[in-house]
This record gives sequence, structure tokens and C-alpha cells, in this order.
Amino acid sequence: MCTSPPSYRYSAPYLPEGTLVVHPVTKDLEDLGGTRAGDAAAQVAGWPKVLALLAAAGH
Repeated sequence: MCTSPPSYRYSAPYLPEGTLVVHPVTKDLEDLGGTRAGDAAAQVAGWPKVLALLAAAGH
């Protein structure tokens, strides 16, 4: 699975994600990189693979 530009974070599948978040402690604005379109493509491509892995592991 390869999307461009990449961003790295964990989120719920099929839900939109922003590319900026407020740090919970420092309250600084953090740029996570990537784009909403790139994140959505990665989630669509990756989620079935996560489910398949869990199914193969018996979960």
C-alpha cells in the first residue's frame, strides 16, 4: 500500500481526519503532514488488510 503524500497516525476507519491537531498538553498546533485525500486513500486501502490480519489471528 502506497499513497502520496503520506501521513502517519491511527484513526477510526472511514472517518474524515484533519491534518492539524492541538497537542493535548502544550496546546501547540501540530501539523501531521499529508492530505485529507491521501489519508482517506490509505484508510480505504489499509482497513481490509487489518481485518484480514485479525481474522487470520482468530480475533
